[in-house]
Amino acid sequence: MTALNLTTVRVAALFASHLQPSDSPNPDDVRLAVRDAIRRHGSRGCADLVAEEYGEHPDCAARRMAWARRVVSGEPRTLGADRTVRTCSTAAAGPPGPATEMAAAAVSRLSGWRGVAGPHPPAPGTAR
Repeated sequence: MTALNLTTVRVAALFASHLQPSDSPNPDDVRLAVRDAIRRHGSRGCADLVAEEYGEHPDCAARRMAWARRVVSGEPRTLGADRTVRTCSTAAAGPPGPATEMAAAAVSRLSGWRGVAGPHPPAPGTAR
């Protein structure tokens, strides 16, 4: 995997994690959240969750993605200074539209994965 792909996986995993900007995470919190998200969902599952969130709540997803990218890139202002967090109403988001396909395509392009959302076959050498 290239550095870009590893960074992309880390960003998607942080996006899919339980960690919130309002938690003011430190670098150890971020590492643990990324590790746990990858263990729980796998890199493809994290990408699925990103695409799903962009389809259901694109405005919220864009803010969360920007935060995740800043945190993973190590911008100093992100780790503790990001205290203003807007909450997103699921009712305000409306039905999914063309953004779903666009987000899924972007995640697939960035991650190199060409599958469909949903359950994934087990990795070679593992059992389910």
